[in-house]
Amino acid sequence: MSRTTRIAGVALAGGILMATAITIATREEPPRREPPPVIEEAADPLHAELARCRTITGPDAECERIWQAQRDRFFGRDDVDTSAPRRNALIGEGGNPAHEETR
Repeated sequence: MSRTTRIAGVALAGGILMATAITIATREEPPRREPPPVIEEAADPLHAELARCRTITGPDAECERIWQAQRDRFFGRDDVDTSAPRRNALIGEGGNPAHEETR
């Protein structure tokens, strides 16, 4: 390989690297999307009560009412009366559907 061919190859490689560097430096990036807004936990009136109810292991009528209100809000049922806790229709008082009495 002659000396002129080597010089031409190095110049070509340098030109390609220079073109790549210029393209990267002048490329306009699309605007970055802003992160979604953070929902304040304090804005939720049930948050503190739900946190308290998570620590309770036994049955508590007030916690059942609060959990029902949370479920109703999640499913978009705003017109549901949440003043009294509701039991799941499939599960009886014992909590086991196998022992449910048939009427």
